[in-house]
Amino acid sequence: MNNSYIQPDRLTTEQHERRVGFELEFASVTIAEVASAIANVFHSKTEYVTDTDYKINVEQLGKFTVELDWQYAQIKAQQRASNTNHNKSELDVAGEKIQQWITELSTSVVPTEVVCPPIQISQLHQLDKMVNVLRKLGASGTNESAIYAFGVHINPELPDLSAKTIIAYLQAFCIAQDWLIKQHQVDLSRRVMPYIEKYSKSYIDTVLRYSSETPYQTLVEDYLTFNPSRNRALDLLPLFKHIDAQPIDAKLPHEKINTRPTFHYRLPNCQINETDWQLSRCWNIWCVVEKIASTPELLQSLINEYQQQSVIDKAIGNNPCFAQLNQIYQDLLSA
Repeated sequence: MNNSYIQPDRLTTEQHERRVGFELEFASVTIAEVASAIANVFHSKTEYVTDTDYKINVEQLGKFTVELDWQYAQIKAQQRASNTNHNKSELDVAGEKIQQWITELSTSVVPTEVVCPPIQISQLHQLDKMVNVLRKLGASGTNESAIYAFGVHINPELPDLSAKTIIAYLQAFCIAQDWLIKQHQVDLSRRVMPYIEKYSKSYIDTVLRYSSETPYQTLVEDYLTFNPSRNRALDLLPLFKHIDAQPIDAKLPHEKINTRPTFHYRLPNCQINETDWQLSRCWNIWCVVEKIASTPELLQSLINEYQQQSVIDKAIGNNPCFAQLNQIYQDLLSA
């Protein structure tokens, strides 16, 4: 087995090995080219849905989606696919124009997005050959342009859905948030966009006061008070909605939130054009959060250290935990 992807301490749920979903954003290639390339590398077939949406059902792994990551373009493509009330020649002309427009968009400003199915952690190395073939195809990543705010989203399934486990992960992330941004070298074009906003210091202080007995309802109420948006570096709304949709729908009735038993982690850049870049780097940095969350003594030690930092350190972002987080990361890589 390829061991480039760190195996976390808590590798299973009660039912199965934990799974992780990845979403990659990039440009310079059309969605049709991307879908065909993925199908070829996994010896599968593409399923055309609309001009902005393809599916590839891969045996043993699941269904991949390739789509243009822009809602308006998707709506136009759906209209073309469903419209049967016009003269065929008119539809052909309009369709050609829409297809040309979509091709121009997907090779310039609006990213193509590959949504991978949830894959067992021990099988994540299977995604490397997909990344390699997309790189050879000419995919452009975050650093290729000042306007390319492209990212990799990671959706790690939780070991269980108890409040205690969610709190441990959330506290670990709050401690590591600034370190993660530095370690991922999050591109300026992404940091100035609203999609990966940091948790506020007030929310972090609230979270670090939780105990293992803090009820789930408190987690949700506090999260919705401080973070009434999907646009967070670590988005918990899909997880909370999976557990209980009612409070999420009541607070955010117009937000499109896909429910799933995972976190939605948005910090990594998508540097797919770089020859030495792989998804494993994104995952392995996240695994520092995994390690802290699964080690109660380490978590409490880091909480104490974080809470004892001076007002000046907090103001200038001088996190005293960085040295220990660096060591945890190096230990995980060398294990």
